[in-house]
Amino acid sequence: MFLFWGLFREVEMRGEAWRYVGPRRHLIFGWLQVESIVKLGTDCSELLARCPWLAQHPHARSGWRTKNALFLAREVLSFGNGSLPGYGVFRRPFMLTAENAKGPSEWSVPAWLDPQRGGVEKMTYHSPDSWLSNGNVKVAARGQEFVADVGDRADARIWVTALIAEHRR
Repeated sequence: MFLFWGLFREVEMRGEAWRYVGPRRHLIFGWLQVESIVKLGTDCSELLARCPWLAQHPHARSGWRTKNALFLAREVLSFGNGSLPGYGVFRRPFMLTAENAKGPSEWSVPAWLDPQRGGVEKMTYHSPDSWLSNGNVKVAARGQEFVADVGDRADARIWVTALIAEHRR
């Protein structure tokens, strides 16, 4: 399961120009549950013969390294009530940045992600010092992606299902 997040800031039109207003925040804006992984390597011709609809995808073009791959989404989420799509973009993003945080990289996270509250053992690029006593995490600056193995945790699945149900388009 991928939860897509990024750094955002509100804008408003002032005169004839857009201006940033308000603080920078990390927001989750979409999701994708993986159905399959297609290993593309450096030559995508075989895949494009089978799936011509992927011709415009950036990873289906030449110039990638041998670890190049596509993650294809499930049509329907495999957990929850069976009515949620396996991928999409949120109607309203979900704020990761903690309320009253001094910067965008202090996140308020659910207990299942926090090892100090019985959560998963590890999230990539984070040490035990990353986790704050208030239940927040100071996320690594590296961050294009973080991986946490939640296994079969029901609390993680319930949280993700509720997030998608509440915020999807």
